[in-house]
Amino acid sequence: MRGSGPVVFAVWAYVVSNTNQHSVIEINPDVVAFLLGCTPAEVEQAIETLCAPDPKSRCKDNDGRRLLKEGEFQYFVPT
Repeated sequence: MRGSGPVVFAVWAYVVSNTNQHSVIEINPDVVAFLLGCTPAEVEQAIETLCAPDPKSRCKDNDGRRLLKEGEFQYFVPT
């Protein structure tokens, strides 16, 4: 995630602080953008970054992805 930009880190902090006990979170870009003070497009881009494979990740499960999309706004956070 190094060099991903402040919005990615802010969205990741939102994910970490709001994930439920089953490692699931709902991320509505409009709501998160309002809470973080950025645009929904920036949140969507951050979500895409967190869903993308990361070859530099120390966790090789799920190709290093930090979020796995399950529904329109629902994501699984691999542990």
